[in-house]
Amino acid sequence: MRSFYVFLVVSVLCVSPTKLQAKEDIYSGNYWLNQCSDSEDLHKTTFCVGLVVGLRMMTGTFLAGNTFFEIGGDLIPVQPSCEPEGVTNGQVRDVYVAYLKNHPERRHEPAQGLWINAMQEAFPCK
Repeated sequence: MRSFYVFLVVSVLCVSPTKLQAKEDIYSGNYWLNQCSDSEDLHKTTFCVGLVVGLRMMTGTFLAGNTFFEIGGDLIPVQPSCEPEGVTNGQVRDVYVAYLKNHPERRHEPAQGLWINAMQEAFPCK
Protein backbone atom coordinates (compact mmCIF):
# COMPACT_ATOMS: atom_id res chain seq x y z
CA MET A 1 0.00 0.00 0.00
CA ARG A 2 2.82 2.41 0.83
CA SER A 3 4.39 1.90 -2.60
CA PHE A 4 1.05 2.85 -4.16
CA TYR A 5 1.08 6.20 -2.32
CA VAL A 6 4.69 6.83 -3.30
CA PHE A 7 3.77 6.04 -6.92
CA LEU A 8 0.75 8.36 -6.69
CA VAL A 9 2.78 11.28 -5.28
CA VAL A 10 5.56 10.83 -7.84
CA SER A 11 2.99 10.61 -10.66
CA VAL A 12 1.24 13.78 -9.54
CA LEU A 13 4.54 15.64 -9.28
CA CYS A 14 5.63 14.48 -12.72
CA VAL A 15 2.32 15.29 -14.41
CA SER A 16 1.63 18.62 -12.64
CA PRO A 17 2.35 21.60 -14.83
CA THR A 18 5.33 23.62 -13.74
CA LYS A 19 6.12 27.14 -14.66
CA LEU A 20 9.72 27.96 -15.28
CA GLN A 21 10.28 31.61 -14.56
CA ALA A 22 13.38 33.59 -15.31
CA LYS A 23 14.72 35.65 -12.46
CA GLU A 24 13.38 39.19 -12.78
CA ASP A 25 15.85 41.99 -13.27
CA ILE A 26 14.66 44.59 -10.79
CA TYR A 27 16.83 47.23 -12.45
CA SER A 28 15.20 46.92 -15.89
CA GLY A 29 12.39 48.85 -17.49
CA ASN A 30 10.42 45.59 -17.82
CA TYR A 31 10.29 45.17 -14.06
CA TRP A 32 9.26 48.76 -13.42
CA LEU A 33 6.58 48.74 -16.12
CA ASN A 34 5.06 45.80 -14.27
CA GLN A 35 5.32 47.58 -10.91
CA CYS A 36 3.95 50.90 -12.14
CA SER A 37 1.14 49.68 -14.40
CA ASP A 38 -0.96 47.88 -11.79
CA SER A 39 -2.88 50.59 -9.93
CA GLU A 40 -5.08 47.99 -8.18
CA ASP A 41 -2.17 46.46 -6.25
CA LEU A 42 -1.32 48.74 -3.30
CA HIS A 43 2.10 47.12 -2.78
CA LYS A 44 3.12 47.70 -6.40
CA THR A 45 1.70 51.22 -6.43
CA THR A 46 3.61 52.15 -3.26
CA PHE A 47 6.80 50.59 -4.62
CA CYS A 48 6.38 52.54 -7.85
CA VAL A 49 5.82 55.85 -6.03
CA GLY A 50 9.04 55.18 -4.11
CA LEU A 51 10.88 54.69 -7.40
CA VAL A 52 9.42 57.89 -8.85
CA VAL A 53 10.34 59.97 -5.81
CA GLY A 54 13.84 58.48 -5.70
CA LEU A 55 14.49 58.99 -9.40
CA ARG A 56 13.17 62.55 -9.30
CA MET A 57 15.47 63.32 -6.36
CA MET A 58 18.40 61.60 -8.10
CA THR A 59 18.00 63.43 -11.38
CA GLY A 60 17.28 66.76 -9.71
CA THR A 61 20.22 66.54 -7.31
CA PHE A 62 22.93 64.59 -9.08
CA LEU A 63 22.39 65.88 -12.60
CA ALA A 64 22.35 69.53 -11.62
CA GLY A 65 25.63 70.66 -13.12
CA ASN A 66 26.81 67.17 -14.12
CA THR A 67 26.95 66.18 -17.76
CA PHE A 68 27.56 62.45 -17.22
CA PHE A 69 25.63 59.78 -15.38
CA GLU A 70 26.88 56.28 -14.56
CA ILE A 71 24.58 53.50 -15.76
CA GLY A 72 25.79 49.94 -15.50
CA GLY A 73 29.41 51.02 -15.18
CA ASP A 74 29.27 53.23 -18.30
CA LEU A 75 29.40 57.02 -18.22
CA ILE A 76 26.53 58.35 -20.31
CA PRO A 77 26.40 62.01 -21.37
CA VAL A 78 23.17 63.51 -20.09
CA GLN A 79 21.24 66.64 -20.89
CA PRO A 80 18.93 67.48 -17.98
CA SER A 81 15.18 67.64 -18.35
CA CYS A 82 13.29 70.75 -17.31
CA GLU A 83 10.13 69.87 -15.44
CA PRO A 84 7.70 72.77 -15.25
CA GLU A 85 6.58 74.00 -11.85
CA GLY A 86 3.74 71.97 -10.34
CA VAL A 87 4.44 68.59 -12.00
CA THR A 88 3.32 65.83 -9.61
CA ASN A 89 4.78 62.41 -8.83
CA GLY A 90 1.67 60.85 -10.37
CA GLN A 91 2.18 62.83 -13.55
CA VAL A 92 5.82 61.80 -13.97
CA ARG A 93 4.86 58.19 -13.19
CA ASP A 94 2.37 58.38 -16.07
CA VAL A 95 5.07 59.84 -18.35
CA TYR A 96 7.48 57.04 -17.39
CA VAL A 97 4.90 54.28 -17.91
CA ALA A 98 3.90 55.77 -21.28
CA TYR A 99 7.57 55.91 -22.33
CA LEU A 100 8.12 52.28 -21.35
CA LYS A 101 4.98 51.19 -23.22
CA ASN A 102 6.00 53.17 -26.30
CA HIS A 103 9.56 51.77 -26.34
CA PRO A 104 9.28 47.99 -25.79
CA GLU A 105 12.57 47.49 -27.65
CA ARG A 106 14.39 49.28 -24.82
CA ARG A 107 12.66 47.89 -21.72
CA HIS A 108 15.51 45.46 -20.97
CA GLU A 109 17.77 48.47 -20.38
CA PRO A 110 18.46 49.96 -16.92
CA ALA A 111 15.44 51.74 -15.47
CA GLN A 112 17.31 54.89 -14.50
CA GLY A 113 18.56 55.49 -18.06
CA LEU A 114 15.06 54.98 -19.42
CA TRP A 115 13.78 57.42 -16.79
CA ILE A 116 16.20 60.11 -17.95
CA ASN A 117 15.17 59.56 -21.58
CA ALA A 118 11.46 59.71 -20.68
CA MET A 119 11.86 62.96 -18.75
CA GLN A 120 13.99 64.55 -21.50
CA GLU A 121 11.39 63.63 -24.09
CA ALA A 122 8.44 64.87 -22.01
CA PHE A 123 10.08 67.97 -20.50
CA PRO A 124 12.84 69.18 -22.81
CA CYS A 125 14.83 72.24 -21.83
CA LYS A 126 14.19 75.19 -24.12
